[in-house]
Amino acid sequence: MTNVSKAAWCLGIFLASSLPPSPSLRADASNTLSGTITNMQGEPVAGARVTLTGRGVRAAYQTSERNGTFRFPALRSATPYVLTIEHDGYRAIEYDGLQIETGRPRVFDVRLRRPDEREVVLLASRDQFPWDDLAAGLKEQLELPLRILDLDQVQDPDAAVRLVGAERPNLVITAGLQAGQLVRREVRDIPSILTLIGDPRRHDLEAVNLCFVTNQPSADELAQRLADILPQARRIGLVYDAHASAFVARDMRRALRRRRMNVEMRPCYRAVEIEEVLDGLIDRVDALAIPYDPLMMSPGVSDRIIAWALRHRVPLAAPAADWVKRGALFSHGATPATISFDVAWVASQILFHGRQPVDFGLLNPASRVTAVNRETAFALGIEVPAELEFDLFY
Repeated sequence: MTNVSKAAWCLGIFLASSLPPSPSLRADASNTLSGTITNMQGEPVAGARVTLTGRGVRAAYQTSERNGTFRFPALRSATPYVLTIEHDGYRAIEYDGLQIETGRPRVFDVRLRRPDEREVVLLASRDQFPWDDLAAGLKEQLELPLRILDLDQVQDPDAAVRLVGAERPNLVITAGLQAGQLVRREVRDIPSILTLIGDPRRHDLEAVNLCFVTNQPSADELAQRLADILPQARRIGLVYDAHASAFVARDMRRALRRRRMNVEMRPCYRAVEIEEVLDGLIDRVDALAIPYDPLMMSPGVSDRIIAWALRHRVPLAAPAADWVKRGALFSHGATPATISFDVAWVASQILFHGRQPVDFGLLNPASRVTAVNRETAFALGIEVPAELEFDLFY
């Protein structure tokens, strides 16, 4: 090697050693992982063994403090870590795919469960329907403790659902489409019941560990109720959420046609279009049926549909009893509160009777609230058969 080449080589080595490491490989003092370990009663667990491993990094070990806390400082960003938590007398937790973002400390709180402790977790999101009444009903009816995780309130819903999977509860229940999709992706081997999704068939949600309780009653039951209350009706208008209820509308059309009723299908894409869609049914229908779907549950939509039906003297078969109180002729559907009875029944079958989600598939709710408005019936000249049973009268 010539003197010039040797000098250039030495300069290159010096410059290379002076450069900072690649950001993906650099440990930053602000890149910390910390958390608190508690038991099922929310009490801190001291002395838990916390292990952090990752590809290309040395394993790190911690022991939780008296208040259940642990902390790992100066971690590499963009490195997938595996966090393992163990303690004698508790089920071990292993969380794979944990990543640290540069300059953003990560907090990771964990619950440990003893082998004889059982738990049900409700994962909820408000992207389709309100779930408060469902949660209240489940708390009363389930035979095991129910933990509720509102995914709209957590910073990273994907990570929150993965953590639930790592904690391995006995059963997962979801309310809302986002919650159902996350469980479908992140929770592979824990029995799960999905509900308040509208029509699950519109989404890629099928898996062997999943079953569904829908919002819709049986299409045949609705068709039969229409035939019983309105035996002369032959033209039924069906207005529905074009995005969420295409399959539901198809099922209802088939059931109505089996009873020799003609069906005017009217998909609606946006709430602001509802009057225009309804006006297309003027003088074309003898009754109007509305399914329980996201668009029809949007604020103000029910009032506009009820007002249209009363103004044009069209009997309205509504999805919920509160519509009937405001002027719809009768209701045929379930509510989040009544759906909780069906979810609780499926949960008990899975938890205590050896059944699996695959045994149930997709269920229409059996617990419904039927209501009739006598004043509306009188105004429309309709005589509701006395032998028909209703839960509520207005």
